Amino acid sequence: MTLLQHYQLSLFLTFLTSLMIVVIGLAVILRKGYRKDAFLFSIYAFGVVIWSWCQLQAGNPSGNGPSSLFWVRTMFHAVITFPLLLAQFFVALLGIKHKKILTVGWIMALGFLPLLSSNHFL
Repeated sequence: MTLLQHYQLSLFLTFLTSLMIVVIGLAVILRKGYRKDAFLFSIYAFGVVIWSWCQLQAGNPSGNGPSSLFWVRTMFHAVITFPLLLAQFFVALLGIKHKKILTVGWIMALGFLPLLSSNHFL
């Protein structure tokens, strides 16, 4: 196996693992009722699913340049939300009341989204 094949295998396994976490999280929600922390962790895991799938597609040896660029740009839409989703999960899990910093973070992240799709980025 080449280094690229090992990398692709690790991305595929990450994709499958994250997908299973999303399914388990949704099963917990369906079985025990809506819990904000379980829902947020499922959303975070779904972001990891998107990230790993986009990385896998961008590194596809049979793909061309524009196709890889599309997948990398799509990947960064998920990546920009990782820290905020994780922080949102911990705020819900620990019951923290001060959430103003998360609002500022989401405004900043949403402000970057148009830039990620433009030719000025990558």
